[in-house]
Amino acid sequence: MKYKYSIPVFILVSGVLALSSCKKDFLDVTATDRIPTNTLETDTAVFEAFVTNSYIGTRLQDKEADGTNPGFGRGFEYSMWSSLTDESIYNNDDNTWLVQRGQLAPENLGALGVLWGRSYRGIRECNYALKVLTTIQMSVARKTRLEGELKFIRAFRYQDLIRNYGKVVLVGDQVLGLTDNLQDPALFKRATIKEGIDYVAAQLDDAAAKLPLNNDNNWLLGRATKGAALALKSRLLLYAASPLYEAAGTWQAAVTAAQQVISLNKYGIYQGGYGNMFLINESNEAIFERVYTKNANHTHLEIANGPNGYGVGQEIRQHRTW
Repeated sequence: MKYKYSIPVFILVSGVLALSSCKKDFLDVTATDRIPTNTLETDTAVFEAFVTNSYIGTRLQDKEADGTNPGFGRGFEYSMWSSLTDESIYNNDDNTWLVQRGQLAPENLGALGVLWGRSYRGIRECNYALKVLTTIQMSVARKTRLEGELKFIRAFRYQDLIRNYGKVVLVGDQVLGLTDNLQDPALFKRATIKEGIDYVAAQLDDAAAKLPLNNDNNWLLGRATKGAALALKSRLLLYAASPLYEAAGTWQAAVTAAQQVISLNKYGIYQGGYGNMFLINESNEAIFERVYTKNANHTHLEIANGPNGYGVGQEIRQHRTW
């Protein structure tokens, strides 16, 4: 009896193997850990989620924003910028000691280079989203608001770059890919500080004109508003007036920019007590905020850094054990 079924079974197995071997796209599978590009560029809900995710950056080295992803600047970081100098001391390494040891090099910036890479990655994401925004099916009003939001986020990234590095590369609306000429000298040409500040200030003016005045159920707390754009411009122009930024602006321009924020008649000093301000969801003192992130460590500043002096390392270690 067992010989009676051997040939059909063999034919069945052979047939299955033959069909499998004829499938030319056997390794061409749909990824389940990412959203397909065509979905991102056509689904309005997915696209808007991509836009709001642009507020968050990518971790490029260990201990960056431990417990959460980085946002703008160096929030939630372990090492302070001052701890790369003799102003304060950091009780770990994490690519900071090479600076104090004099080992800094163009190809090895340690912790100093992370913000540069993350900022330009964020700028590219904004440029890509702005390009998609021109073709995706969405109401004109919503498109206008998202355009303002993306230009605010992009301007914030540039503000981080200018504040920390001075002269930066202005890439405009380019969306560069691996097939582009990444050796083009134009990609490495840094604009003057004044050119950089003027560009970002103009972008923030454009963003302010497109963003809503208030957050609401249709524009949740944490997303940029008109006041956030104008306040960031005010901060940037305050830097610009300083001789440290080659006097790229004037004190009067900084005053005028600050007055634009004040004239909104929306912000002020919270009168309910400083401690109580941290126990409520909103106050008129907050212009732009990142909402408390659950499970994130919010005390790195105090845990890992201290004033530079004899015995401070031991004091920091004791503090960490409490």
